[in-house]
Amino acid sequence: MVDIREKTSLLPGSCAPSGHPASVGVSHLTSQIPATGKGSFFYRPTSFEKAKFLGKAEYERATFWDDCDFRGAIFSSETQAAFKKAKFKGIVIFSEVQFWNWAYFADTTFEKDAGFSTAEFHGYASFAGATLGGRTSFGESKLRGEANFDLAQFIHEAWFAEAVFSGEASFSGAHFNNTVFAQVEFLADVSFAGASFSGLVLRLGSP
Repeated sequence: MVDIREKTSLLPGSCAPSGHPASVGVSHLTSQIPATGKGSFFYRPTSFEKAKFLGKAEYERATFWDDCDFRGAIFSSETQAAFKKAKFKGIVIFSEVQFWNWAYFADTTFEKDAGFSTAEFHGYASFAGATLGGRTSFGESKLRGEANFDLAQFIHEAWFAEAVFSGEASFSGAHFNNTVFAQVEFLADVSFAGASFSGLVLRLGSP
């Protein structure tokens, strides 16, 4: 089992390679008007680091062809983060992001590494039907509302160590490959009905 806390490109600072600047950069931007990238194509590395979304954030069916960094971004209580059926073809980082409303990643495709470590989901979070093709981290994340991972496909390592699920969580029909659930806290009902596990599964549940 690879320790993806140390040997992965999910860590902060790894999204945009040096010498390869992002063509789209909105770091520290506060967006009070709707951010509608629905169906858009982002061809170069893209940074939304520490951006603040106060209106709509619609990126349904958008395609990000290169690495993408949302690290430290804030989606306000008026903002639903809509990434349904989006495609991330490079590394994507959502570490330290605050989702104060819905976070909708249903049927989204992550072709490479996807990092949600230390992110906080205050409302409903959906990764139902998502395909996570690279290494995935939800380590130390906090999911305070209902979390839906039904039918999600974790193709490579999935790291949930020390995550906290305060609301109901469902992983029904999901597929896991080399998964770490060490010291996870499930504070409400959780379902793995019909889920499949291959490779190493380390310690489901609270310590």
